[in-house]
Amino acid sequence: MRSRRFAVLLLATLLAAVGCTSGDGGPTGRRTLGTTTTTAAPTTTAPTTTTVPPPPAPTTTTVPPPPGIPAGNPWPDALPIAPGHHAVLVMGDSIAGQTYWSLPDVLAYRGIDAVAYNATMPTAGLLDLMYGLTPPDFLAAQLSAHPDVDTVVFEFAGACAAACGPGGVEYNSADFFARWQAVAHQLMADAKARGLHVIWAISPPPPVPDDPSDAHFVRATQVAVALIQYDRQYPATEGVVAADWYTALADTAGLWQPGLWYDGALHVVRADDLVHLTPEGSVRTSTWTITALADSWAK
Repeated sequence: MRSRRFAVLLLATLLAAVGCTSGDGGPTGRRTLGTTTTTAAPTTTAPTTTTVPPPPAPTTTTVPPPPGIPAGNPWPDALPIAPGHHAVLVMGDSIAGQTYWSLPDVLAYRGIDAVAYNATMPTAGLLDLMYGLTPPDFLAAQLSAHPDVDTVVFEFAGACAAACGPGGVEYNSADFFARWQAVAHQLMADAKARGLHVIWAISPPPPVPDDPSDAHFVRATQVAVALIQYDRQYPATEGVVAADWYTALADTAGLWQPGLWYDGALHVVRADDLVHLTPEGSVRTSTWTITALADSWAK
């Protein structure tokens, strides 16, 4: 991982040169891809360093990035949202939790009449329990606790802990993907059966392993990439709306980056563990989520 660490250190040096900060105090955590996952719970209250959300209209970066600095994708169009109150349940892993961290503020900034509920768990995967319940049972419990919910946002990047332990499902196997997809389909079917709007987020790009001997990291990345392809298929196969968190955090070439140049400055979007989100990254995924919400609510 020496070259990866060097790249991160180089980015930090460049950040200092252009006068940007990472917004310390926002969502943090440890790597959650794969079978051995120990993460801290995401911050759920906004610190004083919260980035101001982007303006409702898409912005055009007039200052190109300096040489070697990756450009971020432009903000999505601010789609019109019809009047009416909504209640959004965000269910998923720590990345979903870190998106939730800024979602209420971004909803309010956009003047959207909506509340958001946090149904996320660090290290959550579709084959493990969420606070002692299977994901479908956890969804049912959350909907019973919040009967006003009319929209559910799902995101799971591929973590598997107990279910992929000794004697369990082989991680990154055909059986693993078949079981994972069965639970994903059930979650979407259960939500739609209740008449809810269903958003399935396309997970952000995982960091690319640069050490082939790190077998766990390599497998985890392979799983994440495969599941992202499934995420992209759900609008066509399941009739749901995708929230494109991949585009939110990838550069314009579709690659993972720790920082992105947009709005005339360099912004750190991924945490030091290379996987989790900074406050800047959280605002990005929340903004793309609102685009998906507007799309779904218009149908």
